[in-house]
Amino acid sequence: MPRDQLLSLQLLRHPRLEQAAELAPKVAALLALLYLAAGYLKLPLLPVFGNDEVHYFANIQFQLVEDGRWLNYLLFRILTSVPLPLWSLLYLGLFWLVSYRLARLATLDKPFGALVASALVLSTPVLEMSLWPASFVPALLVTCVALALHARGVRYPVIYVVSGILYFGTIQTLYFALPLLFLPRFLDGGQPMRARNMLLFKHMLWWVAGSAAGVLCMSVMLRMLIDIWFPQPAAWRQANPVEDLSSLLQNMAMVTDRFRFFLQRMLFLGGVTWTLAGVILAVALLRIRAAPAQVPALLAFSAVLISFFVFTLPMGTLIQQRSLMAMAVAVLIGLALLPGRSAAGRLFSAVLLLNFAYHYSIQAQIHLETQRAETSTYVNRLRDLFPGYVSAYSALALEGTIDPAYPEAARFNEASLMHPIIMSLGAREYLDCRIPSRCDRVGAASAPIAMVPFAGGRLELAVDPARIGIVRYRPESEVTAGISGRAL
Repeated sequence: MPRDQLLSLQLLRHPRLEQAAELAPKVAALLALLYLAAGYLKLPLLPVFGNDEVHYFANIQFQLVEDGRWLNYLLFRILTSVPLPLWSLLYLGLFWLVSYRLARLATLDKPFGALVASALVLSTPVLEMSLWPASFVPALLVTCVALALHARGVRYPVIYVVSGILYFGTIQTLYFALPLLFLPRFLDGGQPMRARNMLLFKHMLWWVAGSAAGVLCMSVMLRMLIDIWFPQPAAWRQANPVEDLSSLLQNMAMVTDRFRFFLQRMLFLGGVTWTLAGVILAVALLRIRAAPAQVPALLAFSAVLISFFVFTLPMGTLIQQRSLMAMAVAVLIGLALLPGRSAAGRLFSAVLLLNFAYHYSIQAQIHLETQRAETSTYVNRLRDLFPGYVSAYSALALEGTIDPAYPEAARFNEASLMHPIIMSLGAREYLDCRIPSRCDRVGAASAPIAMVPFAGGRLELAVDPARIGIVRYRPESEVTAGISGRAL
């Protein structure tokens, strides 16, 4: 062996490097836990969570129609019996435990398992879904069922089918990460490559079969519960069903573009610069010799990475970051495994994952603070408007729109975004009079009984004979004109 290569190997095996590689994952895991606590510190204290959270509706049949979440529908009473702050803590705790178990099943040791789990819980899809904690906890419980079946040695076809049936009754995004439960079988170098390839092929077939079983069960449940066979996507999802070759090609182009955009965004928000991307690529090239032996595992990662995009291809619906949890799992576990288990590889993995946790933590703080600040503006102003308890009114109706030039207009003028704000005040029912026929039962209102300044005008509260509280926005021009008219 040439002297320079021998010297390089000696440097890579230096005792201090070995000690640093042993200590770094433990320190990084501890720091990542601190970043996790800092990132989500404000989540349980939010005045308003997601705009379609189950707590803000008297029933969620509309969501059953739009998304087919029959399990959430059946669990509605239980979901609404627990306060949202408690659900948020349960969401974070369960997601961390599930992520930790997935990392451990991917052959990572305990420190790396904890590090990957913290980075995953801080990742952008998990962060954005944290505003819907009660809606998503059933999916986490289904994941726990899949993990329990796996731990008991249940055959993988049963795990895929049972998990698919249950996942497609709730938010199903974690179903697409299910093959990573079996990653050690694909990584097993003791098995012939042909056997591992055949095993991967069988897993892929049962993975698809599990999703088909889930969709079929969803259809049957929809037929039994509300007499329809398939979900009807809401208008905001911008569905574009495949009907011919042209629409298929259009959806493929859209899905490909969305995949590239969201992957870049996930890496960018995790602190990956072009320089760091080059370093990761260099590490991958150094590990290229090990790639042929790990083809089944690489194919499994690739399948998980693109699975949600392939699933949305037939309908061409709008893809959101919070739906891409399987992508986050594949990216972060893949990056943890990429450098290998040498001292230098472990050290690089620890620093890289800690970098992700740090930048995701900052993003989490910004995201939650933005949510808190925006919704607090409306909640506090509306609370100032009411002289007593909001629940004293049979319903709350909202009238008027704000000039788009004001920042408050983005939320106030959108009925779906104002719904959770009104309901979080303790309202019994929300009636948005900007939507045709929504306020047919609202009668003639009394003179305003309270008013507060808001967005270049003011909010006024009036009451109709049926005790419906009517919140009306009036711009400054109308207020001024009214005063001038009375003066004349």
